[in-house]
Amino acid sequence: MKRGAVSLCLAAALWAGAVHADPELLRGRLSLPANAELPATAMLRLELFDMSQPTARRLSLLEQPVAGQPRPLVFVLPYAPPAGNLALRAVVYADGQVLFASAGAQPLANTTDAIELAIGAAGERSVTATLDDTDWQLVDVGGVPVRTVPGERVAYMVLLDGLLTGGSGCNKLMGDYSHPQPGVLRFGRVASTRMACPPELQAQEAALFDAFARADAYRIEDRTLTLLIGDKVLARFFARALP
Repeated sequence: MKRGAVSLCLAAALWAGAVHADPELLRGRLSLPANAELPATAMLRLELFDMSQPTARRLSLLEQPVAGQPRPLVFVLPYAPPAGNLALRAVVYADGQVLFASAGAQPLANTTDAIELAIGAAGERSVTATLDDTDWQLVDVGGVPVRTVPGERVAYMVLLDGLLTGGSGCNKLMGDYSHPQPGVLRFGRVASTRMACPPELQAQEAALFDAFARADAYRIEDRTLTLLIGDKVLARFFARALP
């Protein structure tokens, strides 16, 4: 893996949890179905949760490319202690499609030894469109339909526990948000990686940042999330399930 990719994975992991001087390291191996083929754009997404509270708290998020990697897939996931009952969720996706996934967040009885986790084909899943913990795929922003380029995931965002993660169609996104009551949504600082993007994706990313900066409300109808300022539509997203 390239040095930049490693740095980005670790940055995403530490962003999702509290930054700690001496993070714990969760090590493990991930088994895919026999003869599973991964496209060149395949990515592994790991999420570590603290399940000790009534509402699960995400401690860490890791995304890394996995195409061409030896099987089983090896991972090292930093997280900030202390933590209670831990659970791990794994997804392998490519170009906006979930290919393989664990059956929800899997409880971890022991984190001192290497974790062994098997995941299966994603298949069809029903979607319950809630604001948090849903993979929101961009439909349009500023009245312009979403743009994509070959080999890049469609722009998306995931909101969970006050943290935003996602992508603009070219760069990774990370930030924060507040959801004080139903219908009210405000984004704080949103940052991105700084890869060179085609002009049309630069325009899309700028429009997304503008929507995040201006949004003060939202509505969900069926599987569509609409970001609003007053009654004005800023952007629309379509729900894809996070297994």
